[in-house]
Amino acid sequence: MKTNGLYLFMLFAAVFGVNAMSFFNMDININWEWPAGRKLEHRVVSQVLELKTAKKMLQSPSIVGNLPEPMSLRVKVLQEGHFNEGVTITLILPKAELEGITSGSRVLLGMVDNDTAVCVIPMPDGLSDAEQSAWLEQAECSD
Repeated sequence: MKTNGLYLFMLFAAVFGVNAMSFFNMDININWEWPAGRKLEHRVVSQVLELKTAKKMLQSPSIVGNLPEPMSLRVKVLQEGHFNEGVTITLILPKAELEGITSGSRVLLGMVDNDTAVCVIPMPDGLSDAEQSAWLEQAECSD
């Protein structure tokens, strides 16, 4: 009888452990909208992990129809801030908004609230920590 209890405990611990690990490592999905002159509330320093064509059925809350040439962008947060460092974020946005951005690029996600990005800006290479901080503070989205 004790053996069955031990097996049951081990099974519970294994299932709970796997679920807890997947919970803490899951992607965060955020929305995309055009900037429309709004000020950024959050600037998220990230690295592009994956960039691929998205399904046409996905829509943005800011327009009624499908996004033009929708792309799925998956990034990893590089700098603690609005999101924890290491978190992965996925969003669907128009291909035209990703000019000059490829897998491996360091980018700034400009966000107007907790779950809405309005721009993806390529970050300049070779900045010192002080230069990067200054660049981040002044970075704004263009309409």
